[in-house]
Amino acid sequence: MKIRGRYHLAIVPLFLGLGLANGALVYHLERTEVLWGLEQRASGTAAAVAGFWPLLEAEGVTATRLQALDRRLGGISVTRLTEADGQWRAQSLHAAEGVPAAPLPDEATLARLAEGGLAFRLLPGPQADLIAGYAPVDPEAGVAGGIIATAERSDALANARAALLARLAWLMALVLAGGLLVAEAMTRLARSELGGLTRAARALIGGRHDHHWEPGRIRELNDLGGTLGTMTSLLADGSHRLRRRFLQTDVLPDVSELGNYHRARVEQRERRAIGDLPLSHRRVGDAPPEDFLGTRAGPKGWHLVIGRCQPPPGTPTLLERSVHAEAAREFLLGVASTRPDGPSWPQALAVFPCSQLTVLFFPANGKAPTGWRLDRRRGTPAAFSVASPRDVLGTSSDGSLAIARAYVRQFSHRPLPLLAEEIAGLLDGREGGLLVVCEVPSPHTPERSPAHDRA
Repeated sequence: MKIRGRYHLAIVPLFLGLGLANGALVYHLERTEVLWGLEQRASGTAAAVAGFWPLLEAEGVTATRLQALDRRLGGISVTRLTEADGQWRAQSLHAAEGVPAAPLPDEATLARLAEGGLAFRLLPGPQADLIAGYAPVDPEAGVAGGIIATAERSDALANARAALLARLAWLMALVLAGGLLVAEAMTRLARSELGGLTRAARALIGGRHDHHWEPGRIRELNDLGGTLGTMTSLLADGSHRLRRRFLQTDVLPDVSELGNYHRARVEQRERRAIGDLPLSHRRVGDAPPEDFLGTRAGPKGWHLVIGRCQPPPGTPTLLERSVHAEAAREFLLGVASTRPDGPSWPQALAVFPCSQLTVLFFPANGKAPTGWRLDRRRGTPAAFSVASPRDVLGTSSDGSLAIARAYVRQFSHRPLPLLAEEIAGLLDGREGGLLVVCEVPSPHTPERSPAHDRA
């Protein structure tokens, strides 16, 4: 919902509610005042006739006087009520055209007249209301001396009601217009201040840190603007520092940075190459860049090579050592997958001499892997078998690998990634190198899913 809609929903109903409450109060007061006037008129007329009734009756000019009163008041009916044997009898003294006689008094009216007071009744009609006034002929005797009842038509209450409703309609229209104007004014004020904040934010997005925002009248927006100003100053300071550092440093990375980047890429390739194979690997400590690990799948199974090649001659950089190790891995993987048992290994090791190398073939039918390992003392290949169900391979020393195998035998129920992580932490202080924990299915147990333990 937009801010205009929120302000209109909040302010306009408030104004309308105040207008309705004020209109209801005015309507009640106006109606009460009109009814009081009608009561005074009716009861006063009845009291006047009752007060002069003994004189009128004695002089015998009742009809003449009542006709004059009828002309002056605009139509009035006068009735004298007397009680006989518990029944009230009505004697019509004067009846105006179209004005019925006053009804017989009810219990409340009789009780009030018995105390010597005056009574009034309002009988709503379709065209005009009938107002009836009651007065005792003898106030000291109460109702025993008889009652004078007058009745006349009056549209004063209906006219007052119509005029009052018309005024209230105009009042509600003015209140509604006032609420709309106030809501629109507040909307424009809020949108103006929000527009300033929006322009400041867009300037900040565009890199302009010198844009100034003027505080407004809304405290919450001022707080938001203060926060935006703080962010602007922090970003400006950070931008200035970044520019100074950028100008103080070389634009192009040096060879060591390229070497670290290439080494990180090599480790990512190692993780992708392992994929769903049942092994997990870690680089322990500060592993030399000459350490390499690679896998390659074939139609009959997959090959694994792990080793440490000799560094290139001279004083190579970190990038050159990493590239040399990657080339040795790809070359030796190609030899292992094409001619694993042929006479090409001496020539391959002559191209890429290695101080450590282990080559294994894992058959796809789940049988025990076969392969060989380069004898570290003699430098010649020697047959190598992997222990079942789990074994540890790597470029670390024999003592470190023995510790790792003992740990695997003690906690053989743990997942491969957890074992590799714990062994890497155990050997971190001893030496650096590559560590591989592999799972070998036993011929007497069903083969496990390749995706059982991911690296």
